[in-house]
Amino acid sequence: MSSQRIDSMDYNKNKSISFVLFVFIFYAGMSCSRLIQPLWFSQSGCLEIFAFSYSLMAFVGAFSFVFSVYIDRMGVKNSIKVGCLLYSMGMFLRVIPNSYMTAAVSSLLSGLGASTILICLRSWILCATSDVLQVKVISLKNLALGAGAASGIFIGGYIMSYGYVTGLIFASIMPILAMFFLVKINFSHITLTNDNPYKGISGIAKAFKQDRGLLIGLIIFSGVCGLYTSFILPFLPLILLDFDFSTSTIGNLLAVCSIVSCLIQLKFKKYIIKDRYNKIYFLSEFFLALITFLLVLELKSSFLMVAIVFRAFALSISTLTQELIELDLIKVTKSSLFFGVIQSSFLVGDMLGAGIAGYAYQMGKIKTIIIASAVLIMFNAIALPLFALLRRFQIRSKLPVEVAVTDVNSNLVS
Repeated sequence: MSSQRIDSMDYNKNKSISFVLFVFIFYAGMSCSRLIQPLWFSQSGCLEIFAFSYSLMAFVGAFSFVFSVYIDRMGVKNSIKVGCLLYSMGMFLRVIPNSYMTAAVSSLLSGLGASTILICLRSWILCATSDVLQVKVISLKNLALGAGAASGIFIGGYIMSYGYVTGLIFASIMPILAMFFLVKINFSHITLTNDNPYKGISGIAKAFKQDRGLLIGLIIFSGVCGLYTSFILPFLPLILLDFDFSTSTIGNLLAVCSIVSCLIQLKFKKYIIKDRYNKIYFLSEFFLALITFLLVLELKSSFLMVAIVFRAFALSISTLTQELIELDLIKVTKSSLFFGVIQSSFLVGDMLGAGIAGYAYQMGKIKTIIIASAVLIMFNAIALPLFALLRRFQIRSKLPVEVAVTDVNSNLVS
């Protein structure tokens, strides 16, 4: 990885707007497509094919660590272009609902494309920005992501009046449209190829041999994050229904949570400096676990609504600081492979968590899964900052990675 950081991040107004618009349009298209797909497949009597394609796409994404090694070789900008094209083609194939073969090809293309873009954005933020600007850029990215996802739902609801196929075609065009905003963003100096120690497929084995402690930590914490995210987030409307909230109240409450998340990305970033990453992450995860645990109690409706909004507040800060901690951990490795490992681990945890939680909710074990989520959140709240502090101590002490592996693993176990 190039050690030269562009402190300005080419962070002038025009290029900042281009970055925000790229993320906004891409996620608007993704959200629009996600809204229309199940309705289209259901109308066509092919929900089982939709379930197959959705699971296969997540499965493809779980192998992010494999194709992440080629991002370093192709360069970030070229990889994002390829990712947009692949994702667009995969989403376009969703217009054919009655073929398992088409669904498989669609899932392969879209899963590979989406994963490539997500890894590239994180790699670029790490390479092209200073530690100070990383907070601003990640906040902008998360703000654009949330706003794009919300706008995509609105756009999808409107364009469905012209037919599901029309909506899917429109959604598949949006990633191509997003590509045009890459022109003003300077990726030309971002390349990890020259000094990347983990090139190609063989680099994966080398990474596990030389940076085993870091990889184990990233796999554990990202996997746990995927688990507790899928335990609660997809099923939050069901949890609120169990508390006798009306569907309109649930919709309004979740809309307020989205607004809170966007405001946090805008206003809170100035308080997050590098020396505070671990403290802020611990506090946000601690309160997230506490508020999650409150969901099992018989609270009054007003108190529960306030708790849900504060949960969105804590989750936004936790997500932001976790990404900053991961960037700080990875910046000495000189490879996008580690971003792929994070993404793969999160998706595996997400798949397992969704399956476990779905079964638990069906069996009426809502409180059990909520308590399990709170416990997992508290584990990450304590273990990730400790792990990050240990890694920083290793680097400052210039200890060989191999010497510290036993200490890392023992800390994780204990």
